[in-house]
Amino acid sequence: MNLFRRSILIMVAIAAIAVISLSAWNYLKNTGSRNEVKAQTAENWVERTVETEPITTNLLEGGWIKVQFAIETDSPKIKQTLENTSFQTQSIILKIVAQLKREQLGGQAGLQLVEEAVRDKLNETLGGQRVLRVYTTDRLIQ
Repeated sequence: MNLFRRSILIMVAIAAIAVISLSAWNYLKNTGSRNEVKAQTAENWVERTVETEPITTNLLEGGWIKVQFAIETDSPKIKQTLENTSFQTQSIILKIVAQLKREQLGGQAGLQLVEEAVRDKLNETLGGQRVLRVYTTDRLIQ
């Protein structure tokens, strides 16, 4: 009986060591891949991002706005497509911004409203989730 208990105790200890080892190995493996993804994202960001020219337009109830955006795409190919059809991008931005009032464009909520609207309309035009994020890089409301 004493031998049986020792055998069970040894097997439980070996199983516990195995579980701890596998957990540690899995954690370390995933940490390394996360760092690689972050580095890859930082390096490829420029290859996937389009900057618009400054766009100036009138607002709905008087005044005007000058805006400029950086548009992050999912691939360099989509970036090239946006660069080749920049007139469409400018038209989309003009249509979105021109229908807003000065009060709607103020603050962080206003920026987010325009960025999301531009992203959604570009994705609709490109057919899919090709635009990941739109960043406002310059804004002047008068």
